[in-house]
Amino acid sequence: IRSIFFLRIKFLLKLIDFVLNIVLSVIHTFIKPRKCKKELFIEYVNLIDEETESFINTKNSSLSFRNKNMLEWIINYPWIITIKSEDSFNSKYQFSSVANSYQMLCYKIYNNNRDLIAFIMLKERDRIIDIPYAFIEDGYNSNVLNIVIKQAFKMHAKTVTIYHKQLVNEIENKSGFRFFLRKMNRNYFATDAMFEKIKNNNKIDFQDGDGDCAFT
Repeated sequence: IRSIFFLRIKFLLKLIDFVLNIVLSVIHTFIKPRKCKKELFIEYVNLIDEETESFINTKNSSLSFRNKNMLEWIINYPWIITIKSEDSFNSKYQFSSVANSYQMLCYKIYNNNRDLIAFIMLKERDRIIDIPYAFIEDGYNSNVLNIVIKQAFKMHAKTVTIYHKQLVNEIENKSGFRFFLRKMNRNYFATDAMFEKIKNNNKIDFQDGDGDCAFT
């Protein structure tokens, strides 16, 4: 019944999508992200070198610790097949293995003293962006958020989804974003034994890419 309903309003949905794309194009044209107050330098990478690995190890408080090998596996072996149009394969298998566009971008961010202050993994899928992993030096969350927003504008993103606690706090403190925000929740399943161990541990955190989320 649901599929019949959406089939009947398919033209309306396409019209809404067309209008929203025009609105987004106008936003991308006339609204520019603010420049960082602190001068930062970005290096694009596809490998985790020793400097990055050491930095990640000092900043990693995630429950499912991702080491160098796992992060490089996520970067180099995505689960997504990129196609430009629907085909029989896509119609037959209705799951998350197919997208019109998909890319995983990794950034090393330095301050003007050439100190590494952040390592960011940014994932784009059909112009929807999220941040599977972000490791940030204290005091630079606002600057890193500005860089993420700038990259989203460059990629003409429709949506940016962020669950990273510190970045979310920065977004909520920026009054100019509030009109464009929509709060979302993500639930996690845990055994009773694990829940008892972690429920009062404030040092344990979750990254956006924990579980299978980084792959899809």
